[in-house]
Amino acid sequence: MKTLCLTILILFSIQSFSQKNNDVKVLINEKVLGKNLLTSSEINGLEYVFPNRIHKTYLDTTSGFLTVQLRGLSKNDKWLKNKGYILLYDLNEKKLKWNKKVNFQTSYLQQFNNTMIFTVANKSYLLDINTGNELWEVKNNIVFADPDYNIGIGYRFNGSTGYSNKLQGLDMKNGKIIWEKELNSEYGWNDLFYTNDSTLMIVAAGLHSINIKNGKGWDYETITGKKDYTETIATNVAGAALGILTGTFVTATGHNLVHDAVSNVIIDSLYIYFSSAEQLAKINKNSGEVIWKYSFPKKFASKSTIFVEDSLIYMINNGYAFMGYRELNFGKPFIAAFDKETGKQKYLSTIN
Repeated sequence: MKTLCLTILILFSIQSFSQKNNDVKVLINEKVLGKNLLTSSEINGLEYVFPNRIHKTYLDTTSGFLTVQLRGLSKNDKWLKNKGYILLYDLNEKKLKWNKKVNFQTSYLQQFNNTMIFTVANKSYLLDINTGNELWEVKNNIVFADPDYNIGIGYRFNGSTGYSNKLQGLDMKNGKIIWEKELNSEYGWNDLFYTNDSTLMIVAAGLHSINIKNGKGWDYETITGKKDYTETIATNVAGAALGILTGTFVTATGHNLVHDAVSNVIIDSLYIYFSSAEQLAKINKNSGEVIWKYSFPKKFASKSTIFVEDSLIYMINNGYAFMGYRELNFGKPFIAAFDKETGKQKYLSTIN
């Protein structure tokens, strides 16, 4: 039995790196990781030691390629450095294939299997996974790519107005536009997932069902935040509770813009259940038709959790939302239950 063990160790400073692959050293150590209780034999593994703090990793089990982002700390160990490196290591050949400098303030890397997208400012580049070379570039902030269909999606950048609400589907072989669709990104993206092999569900100012091959689908729009919000911030959430932009979600932008006043999404064989700051709704999964909705008073619903048990939908409303990465008071904390078939309220209790 072979076990891969990745250990984060700081052995050298970032200055020890060079653009030449043979100047970058990755150490490999055999280690005993445990014991097989049935055979009393040792479970051995490999430890790969990199010359600086490991910031992020991505392992493609099909190719055996390990992508490592190295980002060191300041001298007082309190702050992350802005500059670092991206390395691609071949676990099968046990050798470093390439390394690339990166400024984490202005750029980031996303990887979907063997598809590598490197975004710098307002441009995205497809990287050759074997060499790290840029194959093509687009003025588009690509946020997701499907390696099976070889299609990426992201928002077009306009030089005069910045990023638009025009979502584009791009051919990942050459960066050419396949389809376009208007999709409001002002409040960011709260979630993204597949409902079948080719249909994406994007949670952004509502729900949007999109066929990734042609961009067709339905839209359910609802209020998930508030503009020009000036009330007192209650809590500063350490570690950015929503998570820094990683390519899966689009972060909300704008001064005094409250966002993430939404629930999780529940999907069964026919219907979708979803709550926002405006209303709780039951929606036909295939057509987007609203079967029923329960409307909330203004400044009442916020970030929430919903779940189904028997014939009822339960809702726990947290009483907060986010401005940027900061948590703040928004709405009222409450617990409620609704009839799954009709949307009729069974009870609702606020929490002081």
